[in-house]
Amino acid sequence: MWGSEVMDCLKKMTKTLMSLVVLFSVMASGVMVGLAATNEQNVIKPSKYFCRKKNLILSNTNDAGIALVNYPSLVSMTADNVVNGRLTKNTKHVTVTFGNDGRIDSAGNIQEDVGRPFKLSEGSHKLEYLRMDITDSRGKSLVLNPSEGLFKAVNNQITLSNQDFLGGLFGGRISDSKKNLNVDLSGIQESLPIDIGFRIKLVGNPTEYGYTLGTFKTDPDMKYNLSIDKQVGTTSQHIFGTASPNGTVSSNVNDVTKDVDQSGKYDLAVGNGLQDFFKTHDTVVLTESNIFGDHTTLKQQQIKLTKSDPKPEFYLDDLDSVHEKNDADIIDMLCKKFKIATTNVPGGADGVTYHSDVTDIANKIEALKDNDTLTLNLHASKAGWFDSAPINIKIISQPGVLGLSMNQTELDFGKFPVPLVRQSIWYPKTWELTVTDNRRKRYGWRLVAQAKVPGPNSRNDLNRFLSYSDGNFAYDLSDQTPVLEDKEEDGVRPAMKTLTLNGQAGEGIFINAGPDMRAETYTGKITWTLEITPNPAA
Repeated sequence: MWGSEVMDCLKKMTKTLMSLVVLFSVMASGVMVGLAATNEQNVIKPSKYFCRKKNLILSNTNDAGIALVNYPSLVSMTADNVVNGRLTKNTKHVTVTFGNDGRIDSAGNIQEDVGRPFKLSEGSHKLEYLRMDITDSRGKSLVLNPSEGLFKAVNNQITLSNQDFLGGLFGGRISDSKKNLNVDLSGIQESLPIDIGFRIKLVGNPTEYGYTLGTFKTDPDMKYNLSIDKQVGTTSQHIFGTASPNGTVSSNVNDVTKDVDQSGKYDLAVGNGLQDFFKTHDTVVLTESNIFGDHTTLKQQQIKLTKSDPKPEFYLDDLDSVHEKNDADIIDMLCKKFKIATTNVPGGADGVTYHSDVTDIANKIEALKDNDTLTLNLHASKAGWFDSAPINIKIISQPGVLGLSMNQTELDFGKFPVPLVRQSIWYPKTWELTVTDNRRKRYGWRLVAQAKVPGPNSRNDLNRFLSYSDGNFAYDLSDQTPVLEDKEEDGVRPAMKTLTLNGQAGEGIFINAGPDMRAETYTGKITWTLEITPNPAA
């Protein structure tokens, strides 16, 4: 009885001693790595934001296979600057607590698809160290000082709190151990999903083999509202839009990040505009994110344009083409003239509008002096696209002229007998008179014909016998006779007007011949005068 009591007492003393040894080991380990911040909160509670890995994932391996008898298991993880149990971009310190009770299968091995598994306690491979790590989605470590998570191997074993991966004391389970890690999560939106795990390195092998114990994820139920609210031109210095309140918006144009206000509006500065950016890029990518790293992107391209003339210049010699027209009509005229069109917008011209920074275009053109230039910078716009780069069109004001041309300058009436009674002898062919008006300001004009009667001694002068008929009435050309006048056609003064005269139809110049003529060769001269009439508006 006494012997039994003594044995029980010894067992209790032994357990107390072992507990003290373990406690001392944990405390000593804590002193070596530093103490955790007192305001840290747990971040690995089962949730939609964190999941434990049921199967360890081996990365960066080029060996036939790796097997561990035991491996660290994730017990807990706390962090500072936690909100609603989630890591944030302001998190700078984490405390990882883990133990050595992990297993892959009943044999305690991590099996690869190919090759044989090898145990670090056997064979030629030797374990150099194990390092706790936190990595981003690309496998890059987010731990500022990798040595903070380091455990070096001794005799091909890792000792944690005086125990090792191969089992060891006190029933084959190691005591929990902690590592305090300083991390950089400022770019958390690019980092997610974030893995917590460990890396092992073998002696003589530069490769680190990584195992994931758990993963932090974005919120799968997050609702986003990222949009661009105002049309953005190439010279715009800001992008205005809507996003989730209290988040941030950034772009690939520069390094500027802007807070979204309580109403869900943002104003993102893009420097001196997007013109230089689009010389080397096709797409602006906007990123909306919050402190947890939940994020979405919005991609928007710039409209690309083509034109028929690399340096379009419009020599304006006709103000009627712009007089009293609105800006949209003038821009449409120029787009058609230079065949301006989009090259990358699905549906072509659907939904595309053209505009210029210059307004009141018609009045500005009409105010130009001779040889002055007005430059219109035309842009294309469409909802969901950035404005195109400008196409600069030079409108050059030319004085222009009012001119007269004829397809024949000599009329040969042929030979005919001296008539005994008065009769009309017509020019037998069709001929044309053309007035061209390319003056900037098209005031009225009229074409006048006159055959001045010579003195009484001019026996063979034909002028005294010349007349003109418009098909309805005949006129003696000894007086100034209006032949053609400028008239508006559908409210527009034409730039060219042609008069076609056909003698066989009773039109044009004819000889009013009679018995007072002699058997002579007659010649005459008609003077054509193109007169400018007063501006009706003056």
